[in-house]
Amino acid sequence: MRTTLTVDDDLLRRAKEDAVALGLSLSEVVNRAIRRGFEATVPTRSTTSTLVFGDPADRQVVDVARVVAELDDEFYERKLGRR
Repeated sequence: MRTTLTVDDDLLRRAKEDAVALGLSLSEVVNRAIRRGFEATVPTRSTTSTLVFGDPADRQVVDVARVVAELDDEFYERKLGRR
C-alpha cells in the first residue's frame, strides 16, 4: 500500500544506509523496522499488587486485594449493624 509519511531526517538517513548495506529497498528496511517496533515486548502493568512489609527475607507477603475486600466487608457489616 502506498502512503505518505513524514520521517525525521536522521531516521531516513539511517534507513537509507541500512538499505544500501543490506542490499534491500528503502521500503523493505522501513517495513522491517516498523514490524520490529510492533513486535517489541512492552511491559504491561499488573492489575493486582502484592506488598511486602518488613524484611523481605521473612517472606511475609500480604495480598492487598484480599485485605481490602475483607476491610470492605467489615465496613459494610458494621454499617448494616451486623457486627
